[in-house]
Amino acid sequence: MTRYDLTPGARATLAMQDQIRRAACDNHGASLVETPVAGFTLLTRTTIDDALAGIRAAVAARNTASAEIRRYAEQARGSGRSWDEIAEALGIRADDHDELPAILAFCLVVENRPLPFRESFHRLDAWWRCESCDQQVRDHGPFDGHPAHNESGHAATCRRHAAEVAASRIEEF
Repeated sequence: MTRYDLTPGARATLAMQDQIRRAACDNHGASLVETPVAGFTLLTRTTIDDALAGIRAAVAARNTASAEIRRYAEQARGSGRSWDEIAEALGIRADDHDELPAILAFCLVVENRPLPFRESFHRLDAWWRCESCDQQVRDHGPFDGHPAHNESGHAATCRRHAAEVAASRIEEF
């Protein structure tokens, strides 16, 4: 295996992403489109024209994956595997949490409880390219009611962002 070969995990991820795109098209009305890769003139990537259809398809995939995780965990327990072994298969490590991995695995799989969230000094952000101004935008989330505080990186001339800021000012009055 060379350093350019994909790992089995990376290949599985790409296959799942492809299935989600197909489900968005087949079940939610999206169409495949080629979009340019930022910073390259000739490279494109396949995506869909309706991101909300992609979200719907990904939610269905997530829910299916959750059900399959539980089914396989129960199968593993039936064949004599421990909750520690299941935790390892789930990627739950003792170093990352205060609780025992076996307990976390059980709570995640059976009770559908998320793993404990560790507070970070910085809030995590989303990053996306604005189709109006073609700039990389840092999205801090909808925690502040004013769009100028929630997003940074738009071009000064971005019509979409200017319209959102203007609309929020109207709502203030």
